[in-house]
Parts: sequence; structure tokens; C-alpha cells
Amino acid sequence: MIVTQKTANAVLGALKLARFDASGLRLMDASRDGFWGSFWAAGIIAPFFILFLGLKWQNGFVEGDIIRYAVVEASVYVMSWVLFPLIMIEVCKKFGWQKNYFAFGTARNWTVLIQNSLYLPIAMADVTGLLELTTSAPLLQVIFIYMLVYSWFVARGALGISALAAIGVVAADLAVAIAINIPADMLLNG
Repeated sequence: MIVTQKTANAVLGALKLARFDASGLRLMDASRDGFWGSFWAAGIIAPFFILFLGLKWQNGFVEGDIIRYAVVEASVYVMSWVLFPLIMIEVCKKFGWQKNYFAFGTARNWTVLIQNSLYLPIAMADVTGLLELTTSAPLLQVIFIYMLVYSWFVARGALGISALAAIGVVAADLAVAIAINIPADMLLNG
């Protein structure tokens, strides 16, 4: 994959945002094209996510038919990248944030790439036994809390909204993730 300057800038911007440096937003293309281009983040992280799923399968964290497992997890992956941005279209219309929708969507997608780059190595080490649960669980909890604060910072800055409104955006994002994952877990374990 050839890394374009726009992609490199977006990743650098996401890294700056990860350090709570709002100047990272200026490195991202906040246009419609930039928004659509930010979905490359899903493609960049996908091989690592597939590796993680394979490690879960190989290490006995999943039982049952591998085809069903692959279909359900692929569906969850796609929905996790698409559903919340679609919901945010209506949220932005309702609250008058439309002018910042593309900036938010772009920043969110690239920051999800950074979040996954923090989460996946620890999760992989956990499922393979390289890290004991007593080590991986607290690390994953710290990463989860950090990801919530990081998401809040991005929502607040990219949408230009209050701290309280940004909490609502993060809560909605989390609720969508839960709504996607609960039925998936039921399909896999039911």
C-alpha cells in the first residue's frame, strides 16, 4: 500500500490528538473527500483485527463453526465502522453541528486506527497467553478509559461542542458498539 501525504498527515494528526493536542485536527482533510478517505483506516487495521480473530479461534476462545464466526465478526467489523457515522448524520442535523460533520467523521476514523493500535497488541498477548490475565485485564481497562477520554477530546474539538455534549456523543458511540456486539455474541454463543 502506498501511503499518501494525506494519509500520513491524518495519522500524524490522530497521534497529536492522542496526546490531547488539538492542532492534530488541522492535519486532517475535513472535506467530504477527506471523510470518505478516512475509511482507509478500517482497511489499515483490518489485517491486525483478522489476526486477532484468528488467535482467538486458535486459542479456544471461540467455539462452533468457523464460517459463522467469520461472517459474524466481519459483519460486526463493517457495522462498527459504518453505523455510528450514519447515526451522527442525524444527530448533527438535530443539534446544528452539520458544518463540522466531515471534520468529526474524519478525525474519528483516524483516531479509531490509533485506538486499535493500542488495544490489539494487548488483546493479542492476552488471548495467546503471552500476558497473564492479571496483567492484561488492568492494561485493557486503562486503554478503554483512555480511549473514552480520547474520543471525548476528538468529539469536542472536531464538532466544536461543549464538554457535556461531547460526553453524549461518546456515550452514543459506546451504546452503538454495545448494540452491535450483544447480538453478535448471542449469534456466536447461543
